[in-house]
Amino acid sequence: GLGVRDVRWAPDGSVVYFRWNERPGSNDLPDADPWYRTDRDGAWVERVPELDILDIPSATVAWSVDGKRATWTSDGAVFLYDGTETRRVVALDGNAQRARFVDDGSTIHFEIGEALYSYAIDAGTLSLLAVRVEPDRDDATEAGAWLAEQQRELFDHVRTQDALREQGEALRLVRAHGPQAIPVPRGRTVDNIRVSPDGKFLTFRARTRAQQRPSTQYIDYVDVSGYAEVRNARSKVGEPRDVVMMGVVPFDPYVEVEQIDVQWFELPEAGDEHTMPHGPYWNLEGTRAVAQFIGEKDHDLWIAELDLTTGQTNVLLHDHDDAWLGGPPIQTNYLQPTLLEWLPDDRFVFASERSGWSHLYRMDPDGSITALTSGDWEVRAAVLTPDRSTWLLKASREHPAEDHLYTMPASGGDLTRITHEQGGHDGWWAPDGDRIAVVYGETVQLPDLWVRNLSPSDVASTRWYGPKSCRSRTPTGTRCGRPCFRRKRRMPNAQRWCMCTAEGIDSSRTVVGPCTGGHNT
Repeated sequence: GLGVRDVRWAPDGSVVYFRWNERPGSNDLPDADPWYRTDRDGAWVERVPELDILDIPSATVAWSVDGKRATWTSDGAVFLYDGTETRRVVALDGNAQRARFVDDGSTIHFEIGEALYSYAIDAGTLSLLAVRVEPDRDDATEAGAWLAEQQRELFDHVRTQDALREQGEALRLVRAHGPQAIPVPRGRTVDNIRVSPDGKFLTFRARTRAQQRPSTQYIDYVDVSGYAEVRNARSKVGEPRDVVMMGVVPFDPYVEVEQIDVQWFELPEAGDEHTMPHGPYWNLEGTRAVAQFIGEKDHDLWIAELDLTTGQTNVLLHDHDDAWLGGPPIQTNYLQPTLLEWLPDDRFVFASERSGWSHLYRMDPDGSITALTSGDWEVRAAVLTPDRSTWLLKASREHPAEDHLYTMPASGGDLTRITHEQGGHDGWWAPDGDRIAVVYGETVQLPDLWVRNLSPSDVASTRWYGPKSCRSRTPTGTRCGRPCFRRKRRMPNAQRWCMCTAEGIDSSRTVVGPCTGGHNT
């Protein structure tokens, strides 16, 4: 069959879910691949019954601070694991996104469209916290405005109607605790709506679609209708991008829309270049927030502290690359954020290629930066345990063509290697941090799923026929790692070609060359 994929633990840590298609067909849809599960000891495997598929968490799960509750969204609904069972708690006419805990895990916030909702777990109540509104536009001409003012001065009836409307609006605000209004002009959309931990501010992003961006279209001649259909594709590289800004308003639903003043976070260090903001990321104490700002040209990344009262930013660190920022998934790629995780004592860890290699760094409250990993190798994935005590790292420390798993204390320290089989490894923490699920594969073996403890592997494997990892240099002098297939007698074979993935450059290249004398040249 196919390799194992979409691995995830049940919130209670009792089983591991995964997808696996034992008999794939060329027309199979990946989303139709069946789900399986195995217990945490790997003693049995079974296909997940249809009625239990709803209990499978999504790939992204948010945990409460104490690690006792978990929430996620799936098929547009909000799910909750309350420490005992999993249940669907909210299903509305809309696609719920970005579910997370607030108030020490007693409340779930999530978004549907351009609105923020709150679900109180113990009470089981749902409320609308904030919604985007369009402020009234004053389309009157100068003459029209003068005429309206004259009407108010001349007629008691007009003044009376104005007073009644004002009284009615004031009474409505007093009687009904309505949602917080987010006044954004027409032509913008709102997302990532969040309430600050102290409940005093509300942050959001507003996107203005680029009007001068030509659409990329193509003709699909094979359509069920029998007619050629014009379809859209992504925009061409270099075309104008959408403008995205991060804003903040005081959280006070009793304030009228006209009186709400939106503060837009500015980044003077970016100059005239637009940035893509991500965040805010709040520290564990809920007293400090930072955001990531990525330059639209993909050359710069700023991490800045936010002042929600004034909308000001204070840059804490800046990464620049004359080519472009990118790399393993933990790095910023295509305007997506880099890895950033808060630790206790007001410290955070971030990923960066500032040394030329993908590594982890820690910033302390005094602004000092400490490298947690270093060397001529990459950290390609990094996940904290739910209690934020230990990292699970996927790295190429042994060889650029291999990915092994390591553990490391959250604030830095020695790396403990826990996999040794040649090939690639991906790992997922169990919720209790005592076991991991590992998907292991290599050049001649499809990815298989293993469940194991954290002790270093002492498994000895027997390979019928497989590659050896070799280091060499390309004709341009770039170091690379390649799987090298050798004859059983290790005889020279200039006709046997090997594939090389070059390292040390901003995008991977595939190079081929002959294997002679059992070595790559």
